[in-house]
Amino acid sequence: MVIIEWLSVTLQSYLISKESCRRIGLFLNVTSLYCRLLDTAFAVSDFFSLQMLMGLYTASFFITHCFPPQYMMDLTFSEAAKGASKQLSVNLDEDCPRCGGRGNEPGTRVSQCGYCNGSGVESVNTGPFMMRSTCRRCGGKGTIIITPCALCRGSGQTKRKQSVTVPVPAGVENGQTVRLAVGSKEILITFRVQKSSVFRRNGTDIHSDAFISIAQAVLGGTATTPGLHDTITIAIPSGCQADQVIRLQGKGIRRMNSYSYGDHYVHIKIKVPTKLSRRQRSLLLSYAEEETDVQGSVNGVNPSLTLSCRSAI
Repeated sequence: MVIIEWLSVTLQSYLISKESCRRIGLFLNVTSLYCRLLDTAFAVSDFFSLQMLMGLYTASFFITHCFPPQYMMDLTFSEAAKGASKQLSVNLDEDCPRCGGRGNEPGTRVSQCGYCNGSGVESVNTGPFMMRSTCRRCGGKGTIIITPCALCRGSGQTKRKQSVTVPVPAGVENGQTVRLAVGSKEILITFRVQKSSVFRRNGTDIHSDAFISIAQAVLGGTATTPGLHDTITIAIPSGCQADQVIRLQGKGIRRMNSYSYGDHYVHIKIKVPTKLSRRQRSLLLSYAEEETDVQGSVNGVNPSLTLSCRSAI
C-alpha cells in the first residue's frame, strides 16, 4: 500500500502535457505504467490502492490529451508595464489531412476493441464494488486501428506551425500565465519579464532614483527623472534629505482589468562632487566655518580660529 501510494505521488509530479514532454526530451508512457501498477494492486487485493490508481489513470489521461500546450514569452519591463502586441510561433495539433483525424489509413477499417467491447470504458470488479474507467487499450475510443495512417501514424493529429499575435495586457507580472484562443484550440502563455535598469517594481507601484546636486538639496528647485511613459519634472523642496521619497500619484503601472494606476516613488540621491574649482572650494570652506552643528571636524577649517572669529563677532 505504501509503495503504491509513493509511486502514485511520483507519477503525479511528472504528469505534464505531451508538448512539455517533447520539449525536455522526456516520454512518459502513462498507460504501461498504469497497467503494471494495476497488476500489482490485483496481486495484493487492495481495493483502496486500486481505486486510487484508477482515478490516477483517468486524471493522467485527461492531462496528457486535453491540457493545452504551454509556451514561454519574454517581455521587457516596458512591454509588461505598458502592454504590447507580440508575435509567437506555435505548433498546434490539427486533424490529419490524409485520414481526416480518424487515425487509420484511408480505405481500411478499424476493429472493435475487445477489451471494452467498443464502449471505451472498462469495468473492474473488486468484491462488492465495481469501478469504471477509461479503457487502457483503446484509450476510450472503442476501436483498435489495424492499419495506421502513414502520415500521422495512427494519432489522427498532425503538427502545423503558425504565427499568432499575442495581446500582452498592461500590468502583467513575471511568471503570470494567460489563456489565448487560437482558432478552435487554446494555448497557455507564461510571461517572463526582464528586470529594468531604471525601475524597481512592487505590484503596480514603481520605484526609481533621482540624483540631485548639493545646491538643489539645500536651496530646492526642480529635477528631471525618467518616467514610465515620458520624462517627469519633480519639485525638490529646500532642505531635501538623502533618500527622501517623493510620491507621484497615478504615475505607476496600470492595474489589470482596471482603469486605475499605481504610484511612482522617486528616491532622492544627492551627488557629492569629487572635483572642485578653487572658487567652489573657497565658498565651501566659508560655509563650513559658519556651521555650528558639525560632529567632528572639516578638512581645511581650523576649529579654534573659527571659534575665536565667532566670539569676536
